[in-house]
Amino acid sequence: PDTPPSLPSSKTLGDISEHWAKDSITQLFKLGIVSGSSDGNFYPDNNITRAEFARMIAGVTGIAPDFAATPKFSDVEKGSWYFGYVMSVYERGIMMGCADDMFGPGNNITRQEMAAAIYRLLETNLWTDLLEIIQVCQDKTTCFS
Repeated sequence: PDTPPSLPSSKTLGDISEHWAKDSITQLFKLGIVSGSSDGNFYPDNNITRAEFARMIAGVTGIAPDFAATPKFSDVEKGSWYFGYVMSVYERGIMMGCADDMFGPGNNITRQEMAAAIYRLLETNLWTDLLEIIQVCQDKTTCFS
């Protein structure tokens, strides 16, 4: 959905209680890597859009959204919930546009696009920072409780 994600909080996501990925979703939610929709649900069986994936990449790496950036894509409007996330991952070369001046924020991201973005992420020093976080989080009770 094209609604702003909610900020991580103590609330629970209303539609994951019986989902097979409940524990993983809950952990990622607590870390601020994924967020629910404004209606309090997560929609775990929906596809992921390019905007949502940009938000996830920013969340997992700690990249701050750049809401002050100069717009680069005609379909990523300043003021949209995803503008800062898209611009931040684009400016770091992690995600690219899908056409001349288009990002396709509402398009479902393909497996190829995810693989390419993850590959480009691995080529950055952001990955080293992420590995350090993972090492600190070996004791899951510290990071996920």
